[in-house]
Amino acid sequence: MYEFTKLQLTENEFNNLVFMGPPPWWINEEAYPPRYNKEEHPTLPVREGDKFLHNLGFKPLNRVVQKVIERSGLDGQNLNPTEVFENIGIIARYDPEPWFKKHACLSRHFRKDLMPPIWIRNITPYERNQCSSKTFYVEDGNHRALVYAVRIACGATYEPVEAIHATSWEPAKHSVTHFSLQLL
Repeated sequence: MYEFTKLQLTENEFNNLVFMGPPPWWINEEAYPPRYNKEEHPTLPVREGDKFLHNLGFKPLNRVVQKVIERSGLDGQNLNPTEVFENIGIIARYDPEPWFKKHACLSRHFRKDLMPPIWIRNITPYERNQCSSKTFYVEDGNHRALVYAVRIACGATYEPVEAIHATSWEPAKHSVTHFSLQLL
């Protein structure tokens, strides 16, 4: 049975959420993204920016924010969070536009009161091996969490983040027709 619990994350819990695991095509030259046309573009080199994106994966959110701000080249007090994202022109291997362009747009129009809950779950043994953090993995909401975390790092006051925690997360053991959803 799938069980979910609605939580409000403290600032420390939020900062220690484990950021998304990277897709294999960010670093593996033999891996291709879904729907990639290998005949039209037979080579897909791994660039320095792909390695940067790959190295953000499986890190606590506060470390991801630190790396993103450093990569933007901006420093000082009262940074503009939208400018942080706009200053990073990394294009992932499969994307024609900068990877952080959507983050800049979300940051530009961000309203915390409209931010939907982040879906979190316990980290798996594999994820625990990838990071030293023993907190929760963000299953859905990585990008809005990153935008909010950068805004906080740039001076916004933290307001508790709502999260939905999957207290039982065993999708491989249940068929679609034999599960129940219990939202508390």
